[in-house]
Amino acid sequence: MVNSLIAIAGTRRPPEPEAALLICCATSVATPERTARARAIVGGGVNWTRAVRLASLQAVLPLVNGYLTSELEDALPAVAMDALRQAFFGNSLRNLHLARELARLVALLERGGVEALAFKGPALAIAAYGSVTMRQYTDLDLLVRRSEAARAAEILGRERYAPCAGYGLADLERPGAFETSMARPDALPEVDLHWQLIPPHLPFALDGEDLWRRAMRVDVGGVAVRSVGRPRCRRRFAIARLEFAE
Repeated sequence: MVNSLIAIAGTRRPPEPEAALLICCATSVATPERTARARAIVGGGVNWTRAVRLASLQAVLPLVNGYLTSELEDALPAVAMDALRQAFFGNSLRNLHLARELARLVALLERGGVEALAFKGPALAIAAYGSVTMRQYTDLDLLVRRSEAARAAEILGRERYAPCAGYGLADLERPGAFETSMARPDALPEVDLHWQLIPPHLPFALDGEDLWRRAMRVDVGGVAVRSVGRPRCRRRFAIARLEFAE
């Protein structure tokens, strides 16, 4: 999602003020130079409705809100503060709900004898920023061992999670398959259940017991949730997912 902002930043044509502001503020690290640049952009005039919508579309709203409200609160008009606050609170409520569901499902899986690793979503938000509210995400991702995938799907099924359109429990046995997506009618998130992190045709060896040995624990809603750990592992995973996305 942020790739389009990077593309804009790399063009010779100056970005619109709203895009320039996002490029400047989509970070958790404030610097005097960055703050001065953001202040100049705000002083030159910003369409705040467009800026907030663009931040949400690019999934950088929490970072932009955090930067602007902590570093430039004195320079923001009331309409900007209201728009940012409303969008951030809405995203935070959704994230808190997803985090609670993640903690609940991980606990259920563990009681059923399935060890799951959470990645992306709430677990990454806590590991990277210390709060589930500081990222945007719409689903939950769980990695289980291939030998426990059917058991995990069965446990989720008892919670009325069922395969989403285009997926099926037959995916568990289909050659080349590495995930299935499940949802239930009264639950907000979809759950992407992975038994392999990336497609098998990609030249990255990220699966196996090494992932569980490197796992770290993050506190999600009072539950110690295992997550993909150690920077080297996370960097290799990010590279693999980028190649897959392309």
